[in-house]
Amino acid sequence: PLHLSSIVHDFTTDLPSSSSGPPPLPDSVCPYPPADVSRVTVTEIKETDTPRVPWPRDLTVEKRLSRSCIISWSPPEESYIAVSQYHICVDGNVRTIVPGNYKTRALVEDISMEGSSNLSIRSVTEHGHSPDAACTITLGL
Repeated sequence: PLHLSSIVHDFTTDLPSSSSGPPPLPDSVCPYPPADVSRVTVTEIKETDTPRVPWPRDLTVEKRLSRSCIISWSPPEESYIAVSQYHICVDGNVRTIVPGNYKTRALVEDISMEGSSNLSIRSVTEHGHSPDAACTITLGL
């Protein structure tokens, strides 16, 4: 951009003769203080204390009524984490709870079909719940 072409940086500094390497950049180029990243490794960044909670799949609206609907879904693919229950949410509010060992089907009532509503299903485990965005559909207009 044209407004950046007028910025002038002086990268020449008087370094002692004992130092080798390029001169340090002025503060105006990098406004953040330097951080010691010599001990950071990729495995430390990726490791988490809790396992990822698997989410339900294949959310389907089986029947729509005037203010309710019947939905079904498939359990998560990962079977190594036991699902204790499923939370069926409408616009982020829990409307129905289905135990994890029941059929993966539910009646969700009091849904306004005049506008649009986001319906999502969470898998709930001892480690928390799955993200809503992983299993969400939009109902209504």
